[in-house]
Amino acid sequence: CHNLIPQGVSCVGVLLESHISFHTWPEAGVITLDLFTCGSGKLVPLVPIVEKLFAIPEVGSLIKPFVHWVHKLRGFRPDDYSDVLTKDLGLMLQESFDVKKEIASVQTKFQKIDIFDLMMTYTGEPKKGSYEAQHPEFFQPHRIVYLDGVIQSTRTHLEAYHEALVHSVMITHKNPKRVAIIGGGEGATLKEVLKHNTLEKVQMIEIDEEMVITSREYLPEWSDCSDLIGSAKWCGDDERADIFYEDALAWFIDRFSEGGKYASEDHPKFDVIIMDALDPQDDISFAELLYTDQTFISSLYNALEDDGMIVFQLGSAPDHRDAPDTLNINRRRAILIEELEEVEFESFHIYEDGNCGFEYPWTFFVVMKDSLDDSAWYKNEAETQVAIHQRILRTHSGAPALKYFDGATLKGYQIPHKVFESTFCRQDPTPDGCITEETRIADIHQSDLEVKISGLGDRSGRGVFTKVDIKKGMSIGREATANPVYFSPSATRLIQHYADDYVEETSKVYDYMDGYGWQTETMGHPSYYVDSSMQTFVNHGCNGSFNIAGTLLKASQTITEQNAKESDQYSFHDNEVDWDNYNPRRLRHLHHLSSTFEVALRDIKAGEELFTDYLSFAEGDEWWTDVQDLKRWCSGEDVGHITKKEKTHWTDSNE
Repeated sequence: CHNLIPQGVSCVGVLLESHISFHTWPEAGVITLDLFTCGSGKLVPLVPIVEKLFAIPEVGSLIKPFVHWVHKLRGFRPDDYSDVLTKDLGLMLQESFDVKKEIASVQTKFQKIDIFDLMMTYTGEPKKGSYEAQHPEFFQPHRIVYLDGVIQSTRTHLEAYHEALVHSVMITHKNPKRVAIIGGGEGATLKEVLKHNTLEKVQMIEIDEEMVITSREYLPEWSDCSDLIGSAKWCGDDERADIFYEDALAWFIDRFSEGGKYASEDHPKFDVIIMDALDPQDDISFAELLYTDQTFISSLYNALEDDGMIVFQLGSAPDHRDAPDTLNINRRRAILIEELEEVEFESFHIYEDGNCGFEYPWTFFVVMKDSLDDSAWYKNEAETQVAIHQRILRTHSGAPALKYFDGATLKGYQIPHKVFESTFCRQDPTPDGCITEETRIADIHQSDLEVKISGLGDRSGRGVFTKVDIKKGMSIGREATANPVYFSPSATRLIQHYADDYVEETSKVYDYMDGYGWQTETMGHPSYYVDSSMQTFVNHGCNGSFNIAGTLLKASQTITEQNAKESDQYSFHDNEVDWDNYNPRRLRHLHHLSSTFEVALRDIKAGEELFTDYLSFAEGDEWWTDVQDLKRWCSGEDVGHITKKEKTHWTDSNE
């Protein structure tokens, strides 16, 4: 040791390859220490001992000194070296906080649990009557949970993450009664599920019982259901909740896979399954099984009701400069999506949320067994708010049970972020629909078109004619067709309902929608688009005589209303661009793709009428009915809906 002048001391102690040193500044009330070891022992557990020995109040003072400490791994290690301190936990320990306190460190049979309280700036006890004193909940330390050194969840972002995971799928499902949770040992996912009054039973399958016990002791907020009317103090005691301390992979395979150990028994199926387990990016063998095992993924499909849904948390979102998922750390995410397509899930939705408390925005993935349920995913904000009001339990305190999720939040999830489209379209070969030549195609403006009586005859009503020559491949009114009138599935249902009840004004709206528009099921249940430009008057080209067509057709179509058979529906649409089940480009541009502009199939001379192929708008249950209607119109046996309505109106007016 070396005495300093006028006061203080500097000391160094060396033992083999380890050392301790400290320096004091008594006039400033400061001691700095440096601990270094090359041994296998951990230094972080020594922090409380150091604090007890050195953080001594001044004589006559009761104020405990601040302790600022950091921990850093030094030296060189093998490339495959792995330790909790080389991950998120180690990065946090390198930072300086006014408060950095270890709350618990537990090694279970399956994982290491570390819980810390952090506070960047601590200004001492709040003054009486101050905002801080009146609202202490906003000034608590930031409690963080680490599993094997990887950040799992945080108190500050508790609701943001778990509400983003749970309620997107729970609100989308029309009536979720039975729910399964894979993982979720902290209890926060269970807490969110229990907020739904439709729920009859939720089964949480968590392999690590010690995780649940530790969370209940040190993370009480995560699983506190005491404020929910009709629930319990601890969410696990809610009569609707069952917790199984088992391997979730084996649990589902045994019950719901072909040849499973208990597959011969009758096991009730689930409406919703929530995967809140390891991140697919985790370098852990069990994560490999969880996200790539085909038998497990098939068992999840089998465990769902016909209208069932699954939501996965899939780790950090990609960056806009990333390669495709198949070629980087997100490889398991790509494999999972392929496997989900293989077992014939019909609908896929990917979204991210940047408020979950992690370094990067977090990715969530919803899959549905029935694509008709897409219409519920695409609810508007008001519909979601109504569902929340009807379903979410009230609280004893009167505070809203949901702190983060609402109609606007779900609306933001409906369209994937651009990064998902960008990385998806970087695959080799490039997926269908990712290549577009739209901006390079010369366009015929609306001012070069005119509407007059169709050349097909008086029975065909109006038609659209070109005033200029159009070259093959040119687009027709591209700008104008980008703004159609859209009737959502819910609006369509309401209009059809009231039109069926012969409400006159609603019937007129229905005639406009159905007569001038085209029906599509891209949003699940039927919805309609009506071209807002004069191109809404373009007639059908009978027997393949159409001279313009949508840009999604791959080649000339040989099926017409004259030769079509009822079984031709799928082969007809096979001629269009082949969208993969999971295609974020399609999900980002649904409205645009549903109302895509048309191009000339041949050179069209000035004065010619434009004809399109109405069969390309026929899909779903109405396919064969539409074929028969077109055949009658083309043969002159009948006229179109609008022409028929207008002639009836003209006759009524003259009478």
